[in-house]
Amino acid sequence: MALSIREPRDVWARDFPAEYICEAIDQTAVWFYSLHAIATLVSDMWPTATVSA
Repeated sequence: MALSIREPRDVWARDFPAEYICEAIDQTAVWFYSLHAIATLVSDMWPTATVSA
């Protein structure tokens, strides 16, 4: 599920952080870094519980 920054706090609390993220090797450099940076800016939390690359 994609979350917008405009979602109410209760929606973020229910669905964030993600349980699991799986990425292809070519995505890890850009997508994972972006996800981590944005999650840290928005919530000061790690963006996922489990990562598989």
